Amino acid sequence: LKDNALAFLSINKQKNRADLSPTRIQQLHQKAIKEIQQALQPFGYYHASIDAKLSKQPTGWLAQYQVDKGPAVYITALDIRVTGEGNEDSKFFNLINNFPLQIGDILAQEKYKAAKSSFLEISTERGYLDAKFNDHKILIDLTNNTAKIVLIFYSGQRYQFGSINFQQTILSTRLIKTFLTFKAGDPYSINQLLVLQKALSDSDYFMRSDVTTRRDLANGLQLPIDVLLQPRKRNQYTAGFGYGTDTGARASVGWNNRRINRQGHRLALQLTLSEIQNSQTLQYTVPIHYQRAEQIAITGARSHNFLGNKDDILQTLSVSHSSSP
Repeated sequence: LKDNALAFLSINKQKNRADLSPTRIQQLHQKAIKEIQQALQPFGYYHASIDAKLSKQPTGWLAQYQVDKGPAVYITALDIRVTGEGNEDSKFFNLINNFPLQIGDILAQEKYKAAKSSFLEISTERGYLDAKFNDHKILIDLTNNTAKIVLIFYSGQRYQFGSINFQQTILSTRLIKTFLTFKAGDPYSINQLLVLQKALSDSDYFMRSDVTTRRDLANGLQLPIDVLLQPRKRNQYTAGFGYGTDTGARASVGWNNRRINRQGHRLALQLTLSEIQNSQTLQYTVPIHYQRAEQIAITGARSHNFLGNKDDILQTLSVSHSSSP
């Protein structure tokens, strides 16, 4: 309460201005009582009384405010409802059950505003794009210090995904579709679009992925999705130099072909040179399903270790299949 009062107080915000005149200080002081009262109202205190004093001191002006916040306004009634298709959606059900203000609580308007915003956020996230509040208000009885909260939220109908249109030329249709976790006809969800966008970005095929909901082309409740993709450069090169107590001077170079063909196959070569070891690794990767992180990797490696007067050469060839649950 004190922090909010200080934030509202003009005389506090302007106290360090060098051009403050005695007249201006008096004007700011006269505004203080109303500003403090306004600062306490969002926390449920509408009857604050303030003893205000302003005096000239040897080192400057001293403004003093003794605040009695008075009785609080308590919530005595809640009318929170969702109409439309959303009245059977568990997300809205949870919002109502976990509403941050309950009967017997002191009225806190910030909590009310945050809860109100949550209804709109959930409706946007889950595809209730015609949602609106049919009624939203706080009825305050200052005589009895009581408040009633009314929130009547109309969700409307839930939209669905329509056609998903990928605008790219580097990957096959079969592979690009494995980035999807939804299909046309599924309930619309912004979270699903974010998952798609992240998967495309993390794949290393694309430097930019723009996923757009085309509400202007809606077919009834079905919303087409446009996915505009900008590919990365096909080849990536790396180089490094350093020194280690175990290896001595060392250097490495690498080459990565991000896409050999439209099936998204990759080829990576890594060469490492040091005073005690040289190594070469060549890996060929075949992606199968990107959302499952499923792929087959064929790896050939050769290492040459210099151990005193003896050379040790190790050559390996391996095939692996991996995927996430």
